[in-house]
Amino acid sequence: MKKLLTLLSICLPYLLHAQFVVTSGTNGITIKAFATVSIDSLIMSPSSDVMISNNQLTRSSTNQAIGAGNSIDRVYSFSSPITYSGNIGFKYNDAEMAGNTEAALDIAYAASGSGSVWITTTGSSLNTAANTIVQNLSNATIARLTATSAGPLPVTLVEFTAKKDEQGQAALLQWEVANEQSFDKYNVEHGIDGKTFAKLGEVKATGASNYQFTDSNPETGINFYRLQMQNLDGSYHYSPVRSLVFENDKTAINVFPNPVKEETVTIHSTDKALDGKNGSVTDISGKVILSFKITGDNTYIDANNWLAGIYLIRLENGMTFKIVKQ
Repeated sequence: MKKLLTLLSICLPYLLHAQFVVTSGTNGITIKAFATVSIDSLIMSPSSDVMISNNQLTRSSTNQAIGAGNSIDRVYSFSSPITYSGNIGFKYNDAEMAGNTEAALDIAYAASGSGSVWITTTGSSLNTAANTIVQNLSNATIARLTATSAGPLPVTLVEFTAKKDEQGQAALLQWEVANEQSFDKYNVEHGIDGKTFAKLGEVKATGASNYQFTDSNPETGINFYRLQMQNLDGSYHYSPVRSLVFENDKTAINVFPNPVKEETVTIHSTDKALDGKNGSVTDISGKVILSFKITGDNTYIDANNWLAGIYLIRLENGMTFKIVKQ
């Protein structure tokens, strides 16, 4: 049996068990950061504003296969996946366990509306007296949400560390595992904001206890790393996030002012090898805003027409500088 809730700006406020936490408009509704909203026992308390438009939320009582087991008989589905950070969970009924052990439940979610790839979290906040389970997620893509006690992937992450190499120019990632059985690979992911990650490389599982991976070209500034530990069926868990800071040679090149308002950004370089080299400005999504060439000691970039936000200045030698436009 399925229960369908249409998330529209007209009807949604009548489904919310909270006040002054939602704004509506012609494009949908926004759940404000740190507000707590309940929609048909689905609990959402985002850490940043969440925009929902042209979407339908369905609650099904048919459990889903997850790993070697299955979910409980309560599965929420969005017709269009949402990107979500913050606490999310739901209230459930004792009759919905479907063979799961209540005390061992964890939130599980999938990024698509079909298929068997589920991400089973660990350490979900569980109140068995109130029949409530909640998990804190960071920048997760959610199409389906449920809970399961199917258990973790067939590997245990004992330790995951990130440190600089002896020259201080590369990031050396090392991890120790145990109980690795029928396991596929470790996808190494990298980001510069701690929220958005991209695959940097992968290390196939060999049954060893220790693995490592080297990022030879880290970005200038803060680099964030995590492992996506992938099972043979495509399901996976994430490791904790680790970070390293790599500074550029301040005597060779500098970018100022930062933050920038309605003014010119100056790239000051005493590295003659950069003269005539290409550079670009991108927004945080990677879209190129403009391209330029380094010209002598000072290269000037007009930032007057930039929208407020974060921009990356990338140089041909691999250096990257983050600029905030106010």
